[in-house]
Amino acid sequence: MSVQIGIIGGSGLYDMAELTDREEVRLQTPFGDPSGPYVLGTLRGHRVAFLSRHGAGHRIPPSELNFRANIFGFKLLGVERILSASAVGSLKEEYPRWTWSFLTSSSIGPAAGSVPSSISRASLCISLRAPGLPRTQSDCV
Repeated sequence: MSVQIGIIGGSGLYDMAELTDREEVRLQTPFGDPSGPYVLGTLRGHRVAFLSRHGAGHRIPPSELNFRANIFGFKLLGVERILSASAVGSLKEEYPRWTWSFLTSSSIGPAAGSVPSSISRASLCISLRAPGLPRTQSDCV
């Protein structure tokens, strides 16, 4: 069974314990090394490839992420869709959950000091408020 879904784990999501039939794969890309090894496995009947965005122990800061190598590595594995988890929100108690639910163009842009990219060629699927809505599910999975 081929791997068609890639999952990028953000801050706090460094592993997916639910994966069965796990296999760790280290790849070299024309853009250098990805953030770490890809973990191939089965999740609820689907073959997936998981990558921890910041590497084991959150050792890579956002401005130093080699996003091109990370995405190219998924391409080498045959991945057709990528789901990316990110920690967003406030650490201030006066802003409860769901207080902010918007996306600005600066939310999509590169981190300070990173190499510019062309988002216009990518297919983006972003939902900060309700990722379980049918529209989001059909667009992303």
